[in-house]
Amino acid sequence: MAIALVFFAFTTPLAVSYYGENATIGVLAVLNLIAVMLLAPEAVRVIKYHFAQRAAGHEPEFDPAAFPELEIDPDDWSTPAQTAGTIQNT
Repeated sequence: MAIALVFFAFTTPLAVSYYGENATIGVLAVLNLIAVMLLAPEAVRVIKYHFAQRAAGHEPEFDPAAFPELEIDPDDWSTPAQTAGTIQNT
């Protein structure tokens, strides 16, 4: 009986921590899903912008000025062509 009690006493906190860990991950997943749903309309607008550029025969390039509500600083956004000359070999 003592051995069974020791095993029960040892496994109970392990099971509780396992369930608690899974519940925490569940809460984080719910929060992430809410954030994704809130950001989905903006993502759809950017995707439509991309495909509109392709349909017009242009190479798609993101223009932060086209989405002022995203409050992206144009100075923080650069294209590979703009940064090609700034890469330094070490």
